[in-house]
Amino acid sequence: MKEFIKEKFNEDLLYMFDIIKKTHPNLYYVISERELNSLIDNYMKDKNINTYEKSIYYVMQIFNRIGDSHTKLNFYNNKTRVKFIVIDKSIYVKEYDKLPSLIGGKLTCINGVDINNILRELSEIIVPRTIDGIYSEIEHALSNKVLLMLLPSIEGNDRIKYTIKKDGKTYKIKENVFEVNQIKKDKEYYNYRRENNVIIINYKRCKNMDDYTFDSMVESIKQEEGIFGYIVDLRGNDGGNSSIIKPLIEFLKDKKVVTLIDKAVFSSGIIAMVDLRRIGSVLIGTNVAERVNSFGETFRGKTENYDMNFICSKKYFYLKDNEIKYIEGQEEYKKFESDSSNVRYLYPVWIQPDLYKEKTYEDLINNTDSVLEFALDFFKNK
Repeated sequence: MKEFIKEKFNEDLLYMFDIIKKTHPNLYYVISERELNSLIDNYMKDKNINTYEKSIYYVMQIFNRIGDSHTKLNFYNNKTRVKFIVIDKSIYVKEYDKLPSLIGGKLTCINGVDINNILRELSEIIVPRTIDGIYSEIEHALSNKVLLMLLPSIEGNDRIKYTIKKDGKTYKIKENVFEVNQIKKDKEYYNYRRENNVIIINYKRCKNMDDYTFDSMVESIKQEEGIFGYIVDLRGNDGGNSSIIKPLIEFLKDKKVVTLIDKAVFSSGIIAMVDLRRIGSVLIGTNVAERVNSFGETFRGKTENYDMNFICSKKYFYLKDNEIKYIEGQEEYKKFESDSSNVRYLYPVWIQPDLYKEKTYEDLINNTDSVLEFALDFFKNK
């Protein structure tokens, strides 16, 4: 890492927020302009914020105060080999390829720091979504070595040390902060399978695959005969291109459809959920990661001195007549906001599942899916 010079970091900070202020449709939806400028000014004057880690942590606190989940730092994600899941407000090992028997173990400490203190520090820098969406962000953050080393209680360490407890025993998982794990990314964004007379469509990402387009999958689904119902599994879908699902929506009109959702459904994944709900799909699962009536579709930028990657919303999306519509740019937003007939679209809307069903600890340790089974039983009882 290059030498930290605060004056150079200040230049980056001013450059980044100058672009964000010019790009965002309404940066002051949550925070006032005066408060934002004060936070930036305070950083520049505070001599105690004198390291790269402390500076990035402070900037992430600013984005936390702005309160837009599509406007934030978007830095390199060096993942650990262990993944976590929040169940009933406790944190458990979800995946660990080196020792799969630890799946279901409870995370109690990181680098000797109680997990509740870690969560408090993370809450300062995670950009607010819904409560369930925050849990999803925590799951990602706990496996992100770059993010963890920014926390005040961990800053300066070159190792991440997880303390896991399972079956009365204590285990340690150690990760070198600067070692890049070669973790194979899942590039299968969608697939489908048939279970008796039900088609189950897994839609993990709103993005086309090079060798098998989404349209091609929909054409294959159309050829299936004797189908009673369709399950569209959106769980974990964190967005992409919202138009890709349109052919599936057209095909599923007037058919029996169930949509599975969870706390990780975000951005274009939420638009897909709304589209499916509009054609009569029953929503089963938990609350999703973000409200409807919010900002999104991002501009991406990068600073010169410290290579801070950042994203910033360009559009405002709102729910009208059961469809997601949008406006783009500051002038259009001002016109929209000034029209009294649009007041209802300026406030958050949370779409909740029709039937609440969450994965359990037993699902985790037994590698089962009670939510999917619940959806299949839903069709059997129709």
